[in-house]
Amino acid sequence: AAHIKFWKKIPKSPAYSTVEEYNQLSDYGGDASPFIQEGELPQSSDSSYVRRTQLVKFLGTVREVTHQATLVHPAHGDLIALENQNGILYLLQQVEDFLFRGDSSLAFSGEAAQWDGLDTLTDSTNVIDLQGASLQEADFEEATNMIIENYGFPTDCFLGTRAMSDLTKTLYPRQRIQMPAPVNGQ
Repeated sequence: AAHIKFWKKIPKSPAYSTVEEYNQLSDYGGDASPFIQEGELPQSSDSSYVRRTQLVKFLGTVREVTHQATLVHPAHGDLIALENQNGILYLLQQVEDFLFRGDSSLAFSGEAAQWDGLDTLTDSTNVIDLQGASLQEADFEEATNMIIENYGFPTDCFLGTRAMSDLTKTLYPRQRIQMPAPVNGQ
């Protein structure tokens, strides 16, 4: 469960139908100038919303324990309880993975559609592809600028272990201090 980070961060609200409707803010207001003369009434400039729908997605897993296994006393405890716990962890791993790489267009006959993950939902014009190069501080700066310029506010970063390792290595030289510690500023 320690690897499940994104799922814990996203807000969750209950679904009351198999199709959920929501509004998406698409514009804060038209291109009208906000400047006015003294005593004038500003031009009307309303926000624009787009009504959207989304099908609720379902996930599940089936776990089995043989009857004979329930009759013995295994060293690792109650097998049914253990399989319930393992099933929950399996589903959480799948949710975490598909929150990033889910693609509803990949559903084929007989299989329920996935939800769209961040990789699918992110506009390709807002992607910095390092083409196998190591992640650097400048890449973070570029990415945060891109987010802010698109009216977002960067708060979190989710990295794979290799990308995190590469970034950490670029920061090592700044984390070095001379030992023993300086005395009287020298």
